[in-house]
Amino acid sequence: HKVLDDWTDESELLLVPNSFKLTYQDLALSMHHLQPKVPISFTKGNLQKVDASQVTEPSLRTRYGWFPQLNPLEDWQRILKESYLGKVNTSIFAWWQDLKTWMGLHPTLVRILELLLLFGLSEIFALLLSNQQQFRVIDVRLLFIVMMAMTGGISMGLLAASLSSIGLLYVYITSGNNWITVFYDPLNWVPFVVYLVTGAMVGRLRAEALHDKAVLSRENQLLRDKGHLVRHLYRDMLLEKSSLKKQIMGRRDSYGRLYSWVERLNQPTPEAVLKVAQELLVELVDPMALVFYQVTGANQLAAVPGLSQTLTTPLLDETLGQLAEPLMSGELWLNRQLDPNLPHYVAGLRYRSQLVIVIGLQEGQLDPMDLAHYNQLRVIFGLIEIAFQHALEVNGR
Repeated sequence: HKVLDDWTDESELLLVPNSFKLTYQDLALSMHHLQPKVPISFTKGNLQKVDASQVTEPSLRTRYGWFPQLNPLEDWQRILKESYLGKVNTSIFAWWQDLKTWMGLHPTLVRILELLLLFGLSEIFALLLSNQQQFRVIDVRLLFIVMMAMTGGISMGLLAASLSSIGLLYVYITSGNNWITVFYDPLNWVPFVVYLVTGAMVGRLRAEALHDKAVLSRENQLLRDKGHLVRHLYRDMLLEKSSLKKQIMGRRDSYGRLYSWVERLNQPTPEAVLKVAQELLVELVDPMALVFYQVTGANQLAAVPGLSQTLTTPLLDETLGQLAEPLMSGELWLNRQLDPNLPHYVAGLRYRSQLVIVIGLQEGQLDPMDLAHYNQLRVIFGLIEIAFQHALEVNGR
């Protein structure tokens, strides 16, 4: 059983587990049952030792999903009988195997011998069946030409047609006709022309069939190569899945950071969400001042205890004033006019179309044209608002 459908150029050393707890003694006993008179001995120090550090981890089962299913000891005796003990060099089976091997090594010579053998048989059958009424309408020589052209192509078809033409000419001469008179009359040329045309046409058909087969083979090979590439990419993707996930989630300037923010903001209570929000804002911008206000009544502000810093001058007055409208629309308010009486950024957390929390943020230096920083704050405040709303819904407030 193969481990994979395709192999790469990389080398691996995989250790196949001995699931059936086989020993060399078990193999020796099975051999002894077949040949009791043959002595079996073991040499010392020839067993190959595998360095554990060279073995590819993980194992075959975890990496490729492969494990031994068949006990080799069950097929060991059959393999010995078929491959070694059952073979005798003088047997017909061994002789036939040797003949097939020789034929595979000498294909051209085999084709020539096949041509001569079939030519001799066709001439014998043509001679024997010429006087038979049932076979008189069958041209054995033409059948020989068709067979050779179908199996050997144009060259073998024309060669077979030439041999059949020589055989037919020999029959004409032995029948009392002069070979000069045979070619003098154009009507006598018809069989020879038919033989040559048949050999060429059938050979051409075989060549076209082989060409179509070669085209299909190339297309199939191209599809196999594409499939191999897809399997290779898919396997690499599976092997590197965990590594890529850690890299993506661990980057500080990518979606991985957003993912970590969402995880940290997923808290069961609104108070816990605001506490984590304070930690995230401090890590992100290291503000000079960060204050959380609770909105009560007619946009009245009250500092949230435990979260707001004690400042000599409050960031916001007791009412929202002009900030109420942009905060209700979900905007992150930016102090573009650089008003010293207002913080640099103000964000609101809404719940059921009402402002619940207002967050004021004061940095060391404000750059109103820094859109990247502004958009980053918009994202983090948006995540805080979603987590805050979810916590309120969970607690039924």
